[in-house]
Amino acid sequence: MSKPYCPICESEFKRGTKFCPNDGAELIIRTKDGESGKVFAGRYTILNKLGSGGMGVVYKAKQITTGKTVAIKVISKKMTADPENATRFQREMRIQSKLEHPNIVTVYDFDKSPKGQFFIVMPFVDGKSLDELVTELGYIELPVFLDLAFQILEGVEYAHRKGIIHRDLKAENIIVTELESKLAAMILDFGIAKAMDAETDAMSLGGANLTKDGMILGTPAYMSPEQGRGEIKEIGPASDIYSLGIIFYQMVTGELPFESDTPFGMIAKHINEKPAKPTLKNPKVNKSLETIILRCLKKEPGKRYASAENLKEALEGLSVRQSKTRASATMATLAIIRQPRKEEDGFGHDTDSPPRRSRLLLS
Repeated sequence: MSKPYCPICESEFKRGTKFCPNDGAELIIRTKDGESGKVFAGRYTILNKLGSGGMGVVYKAKQITTGKTVAIKVISKKMTADPENATRFQREMRIQSKLEHPNIVTVYDFDKSPKGQFFIVMPFVDGKSLDELVTELGYIELPVFLDLAFQILEGVEYAHRKGIIHRDLKAENIIVTELESKLAAMILDFGIAKAMDAETDAMSLGGANLTKDGMILGTPAYMSPEQGRGEIKEIGPASDIYSLGIIFYQMVTGELPFESDTPFGMIAKHINEKPAKPTLKNPKVNKSLETIILRCLKKEPGKRYASAENLKEALEGLSVRQSKTRASATMATLAIIRQPRKEEDGFGHDTDSPPRRSRLLLS
């Protein structure tokens, strides 16, 4: 077993020592991957490598000045090699860093490392993705569904008020964690967020048009018809409402409304096919909730709920009368969250394998 190590003066000390007698820094135990103990960008101590993928490498780290545990995603150079992509990345991180809400995972920092790689720093959230939670539970019972849905809508409503559309809402981008013995839902990855205010958008882009008609951004399984058609100018709050409809459908049935072997096949179904009623997949689904979900999934944006606030108001009409049922469902969900899990990338994503529904970027 390695001896306690100081990330500041790089000295080793006897086992059991917690703080460096030279500079007061908290000591760490270096891991076999050889990454722990290194100081990244002059202000973060790497604790261990969490995983890697096409986007880059993710580390669990500690901010030296505050002692906060964070997740650092170091973006692969190939992702930002193109100047336009690099500009888009910086613009998107500026947008996300402005979002401060209990139900949104905030960007603490983003910069360029001495080695020329862009990186993002976010709080390390210990929890499970909503996708994983649904898989383990089979489906989410109504009391827990309403609890999580309201929190998700609070975060989306806040972002919309700030003039920001997520454009890639999905169950894998929502992490469910435990705060003071209660469930907490947090939205991750505003990585392809779009500013609704054209003037603000142009200012942050330096006047450049970085999102063009005909480009498809998002995840096919959760993508609105207008996104699937590449109609960038038509993408608005209603596009996020559609994606929320997919998420809510998945929560109450344990399944997606559409399945396809190819991304293009999935997009075609969003554009052309009607979803099956949730009660056909799970007879226990509340009929009023079914109506709400199906309205979210209307093909025409104007026929969906006009805002996250309107959708939240519709859900408020559903009451859960039995407090025992609510408590029992909540405890069962907390039990799943508390279970030991595979290592994740700090943003709620399992690192053992690539995401089941990969993001699609076509032009």
